[in-house]
Amino acid sequence: MTILVFSDTHLTGRFNKKKFLFLSRIINKADKVIVNGDFWDGHLTTFNSFFTSKWSTLFKLLKQKGTIYIYGNHDRKEYSDSRVSSFSTIQSNSYMMKFNSQNYYFEHGNNFLFSIDKKLRFKSYRLVKILTHIANCFELPIQHLRIWFGGIISNNRIKKKRNGETKNGYLICGHTHYPEIDHKNKFLNTGFMKFGIASYLLIDENGIQLRKESYL
Repeated sequence: MTILVFSDTHLTGRFNKKKFLFLSRIINKADKVIVNGDFWDGHLTTFNSFFTSKWSTLFKLLKQKGTIYIYGNHDRKEYSDSRVSSFSTIQSNSYMMKFNSQNYYFEHGNNFLFSIDKKLRFKSYRLVKILTHIANCFELPIQHLRIWFGGIISNNRIKKKRNGETKNGYLICGHTHYPEIDHKNKFLNTGFMKFGIASYLLIDENGIQLRKESYL
């Protein structure tokens, strides 16, 4: 059995054929799928716009794989509706799974860290969206800065803040966009899928693999 774990695809109503074909390929090869947050981006689009876009072609395939959908900070539960069941079997803010006598705890990761969108959303969701659209104009350089200067620091903060339950096995997060396998601290981060860059995890009888690929 092969379990595919990915996060931070940040899909919108705008379709990317190469990214679609890449996602279709890796999902098809898996026996089970866990989407670990920020599958779509509620700060850049609406759930309805995403749901009715060409990305919906993925939904039947995800459903067939018994997909577990973990909400992130860009695709919070309140941003969507019951139609999430069209592409996932279970929806939650966290998920625990035992596989090959090893516990795996899945959470997007935003609850372990300070986030400006988390701070502002209680005051103004519109303001969060405006700031996200402005940041999106400089998305590529911001992404590089976030990964190389903030990713390691953010992952280390999550490791320190993890609660007792997650210490009983591997904690698997996304959110920071920095892919990492740390067996010593039993911490995994799936990374992200944007700009033609993709990272994801495969869990099977042989252990854990972190894959990094291009879909350009």
